[in-house]
Amino acid sequence: TDNQCNATATLIVDEISAAPSAMSAQTDDPTCLGDEDGSIQIQEVTGGTAPYLFSVNGSPFSNQTFYNQLGAGDYEIIVQDAMGCEHGINLNLAEANDLMVNAGPDIEAQLGDEVNLNAIVNIPEEELVSVLWTSLDSLSCIQCLQTSVAPSNTGLYEISITDINGCTATDEVYVFVDKRKDIYMPTAFSPNGDDKNDVFFIQSGSDAVKIRSFLVFDRWGEIAFQVYNAPTNNPDYGWNGTYRGELYNSAVFTWFAEVEFLDGEVVLFKGDVALMR
Repeated sequence: TDNQCNATATLIVDEISAAPSAMSAQTDDPTCLGDEDGSIQIQEVTGGTAPYLFSVNGSPFSNQTFYNQLGAGDYEIIVQDAMGCEHGINLNLAEANDLMVNAGPDIEAQLGDEVNLNAIVNIPEEELVSVLWTSLDSLSCIQCLQTSVAPSNTGLYEISITDINGCTATDEVYVFVDKRKDIYMPTAFSPNGDDKNDVFFIQSGSDAVKIRSFLVFDRWGEIAFQVYNAPTNNPDYGWNGTYRGELYNSAVFTWFAEVEFLDGEVVLFKGDVALMR
């Protein structure tokens, strides 16, 4: 200055700490497909000035370091130190395997048929801890992937499985039961001893329980043959074309049959048959 005076001052500049440079975290993926039981645990921050705040996928900053009830997907974790400096990392929680069971296509069956149910899973069977079929009819094995049933009615069969992780999957199959009552009776037979169509007898599917009555009448209405409470599909309970040891001449005969089926219904069948010599 003009007075030749001097002045001095001391300025102290604090050293600014480096921003956060690294962050580590432990992840736990969701257990099953679609579950939201995954988690992220922030473990350590390198650099910067404590205390630290954290944000997950744009959430407000907080001192929270453990995040749970997370589904599969990508997560951006940002750490902010006391000076407002930030550092971010990207993490991924992997989607769990899609546990699946396939009970197979719907099935059509006749009353009395045995039906095989074959379920297929997309993991090794040794990784299953539970298999359970539910149905109205009794299955040969309710805790097996492969089982069988003789269905009495049309119905739904459901299978549920659980793997070693506690994941579950279900599927179902419909079994349609055809309850039409049918028997097969030839329109002609030739009892000539050649072992070909020698006996006139009732033939049926597995849905028939027994023949309650089977009668054959000649043209004058006389009984030529009769049998009661007999099995189907057995020529020993059929007519060989004779009456009192004598073979009838060629003629047309009328027959009636009462057949009992598995569901308890008794059906009357009738028709004509030609005896040919």
